[in-house]
Amino acid sequence: MMYLEAMFSSPIWVLVGIILTIIGIFLTFKSKYSGKITFVNEQMIELFDAVGNSLDGLAVTYNGKSIEDNLVLLNGAFINTGKTDIAPEMVEQPITLKLPDGYKWLTGKLVDSNITASLEIKDNNIEISTGLFRCDECIRFQALAQIPVNSISTKLDFALSFSHRITNTKTIDSMKLGGTLTGGELIYTCLILISLIGGLSSKLISYTINNLHHTVMTTDLQHKNGTIERVKFNFIENSKVSISSLGSEFETVLTKNEFTKNKTSETSNILYGLDYSGIIITTFVLMFFSLMLWLMTNRIRDYFKNKHVLKIIFKK
Repeated sequence: MMYLEAMFSSPIWVLVGIILTIIGIFLTFKSKYSGKITFVNEQMIELFDAVGNSLDGLAVTYNGKSIEDNLVLLNGAFINTGKTDIAPEMVEQPITLKLPDGYKWLTGKLVDSNITASLEIKDNNIEISTGLFRCDECIRFQALAQIPVNSISTKLDFALSFSHRITNTKTIDSMKLGGTLTGGELIYTCLILISLIGGLSSKLISYTINNLHHTVMTTDLQHKNGTIERVKFNFIENSKVSISSLGSEFETVLTKNEFTKNKTSETSNILYGLDYSGIIITTFVLMFFSLMLWLMTNRIRDYFKNKHVLKIIFKK
């Protein structure tokens, strides 16, 4: 029991406790709002690059006029992925797709929706208003954007941003369809994750026990004058015992028989000494393990999230 108490009161376990506390606080504040809307990038086609430049004599036109700048067709969807339904009276500002200066929305329309919704272009924004937006309901839309050729970042997904003012609802996050794990990759990832948890955690605990401290045997020893003192000891060659006091500068070497005769209490083990280089190494190992765990669990989460989104959008 003393061994466990000493081990878990060491700085490395204090550090682990602090890290877990910070993570807990972060997750608590992250989950402050129960409402959540997710933008799903179904497909983004750069028409001028993909079509207009592909063959000589092939042109891209819009409303009968030739378009020299890059046109991007966006197929997307918004899904209520939160835990609460969104009622119209909760909405101060509807779902808004924003573009920076130099970019322009040319047109847009709703293509599929299982709720009452409308799409409107205002200035350089697309606003999507809804009626009652229940959990796991979606709004699918298409929008055509014109992007300046001389833009530093010509990709629409880099320029696109979202906003809303809806009660008890987080900022809009986004995801792309596809690019996640297949079923076989999911099993492989789970096996790696189990190996990491089982292997690295046991190695880390073993390293912590064996290297951050060294175990010292202690007992009570009676001196010739009758006083009793707590000492630490270890066995050396020729059946002798090296002894040093835990409270004074007393040191001596006794034979095993003398030591046994003068010992007045049972032997106990304590963790004594601290290797700060071991703490640094263990901390980095713990950080690496946490990073790998986070990456693996994110991939697994994305797999199930992608399947759920596909089921909602395509009603599979």
